[in-house]
Amino acid sequence: MATLALANAQGGYRLLAEPCAEELSSYKVADAAGAAVDLPFEVQAALYCAYGVDLAPGGRFLLYPLFDADGVETIHVYDLAERAETDEVELPPAEMDALGYTWSENPTRFAFAPGDRANPLYYRTYVFQLSPEGRLSAVGAYDLRLKPVCGLDGCEPLAGESFYFASAHTLVYRTWEQQEDEPDGPQTLRTLELP
Repeated sequence: MATLALANAQGGYRLLAEPCAEELSSYKVADAAGAAVDLPFEVQAALYCAYGVDLAPGGRFLLYPLFDADGVETIHVYDLAERAETDEVELPPAEMDALGYTWSENPTRFAFAPGDRANPLYYRTYVFQLSPEGRLSAVGAYDLRLKPVCGLDGCEPLAGESFYFASAHTLVYRTWEQQEDEPDGPQTLRTLELP
């Protein structure tokens, strides 16, 4: 299996991924010299055959999801420079997990969109801001008609394609005009102005 480098080494760290199952990968963090970063056991376990793992722009903060015994999902932030967890945020239950984030810089923000069976035409799109100290604050949650990207395994909204940042305060998303349009039909670009 090929290993993919998923993030630049601007902050001295790179995220490496190897496919392990359908839409899942196992992740490792490497330093500027290419050596594996020694992470705490619970972080390493969370990176095995996972989704929603990413490095923030700059490469210092690692984001990863974790589930507790009751199935409650949280996003954790781990500071690679200080070797310490800096924050975690509990997420509401979702029918479909968000597979990736789209990022902005200045300020550093990210957005993701898990699915919700109770609201099949819309995706609740969450936007968070990441402070220079690695703390998370909610910018907002928005129900958007996101136009999914369709492939052999079906259709789903993809961060960076179905929605992305034009600036830290403007989220662009692909949608469709007519209710009866198929998700893989004609599309329209819309913007959402953020606080």
